[in-house]
Amino acid sequence: MATVAQLALIIALGRARAGVLMPFLYAQIGFGALAGWLLMGDVPDTLSWIGMALIAACGVASAWSHRAPRA
Repeated sequence: MATVAQLALIIALGRARAGVLMPFLYAQIGFGALAGWLLMGDVPDTLSWIGMALIAACGVASAWSHRAPRA
């Protein structure tokens, strides 16, 4: 599943701006944790949740700082 998802993302990056696709990259983190829990019974520990939140927060901060100014 991950290989197909990465291939689809590479194709999408050729057709759309990266800023439009970034939310899908961050959603992969959440869906990966969910799949690990549902399929393998593996729940991320506290440090993993903190890391996931930090990655997502940095992505939001980056998108916020690079947004186009209003005319």
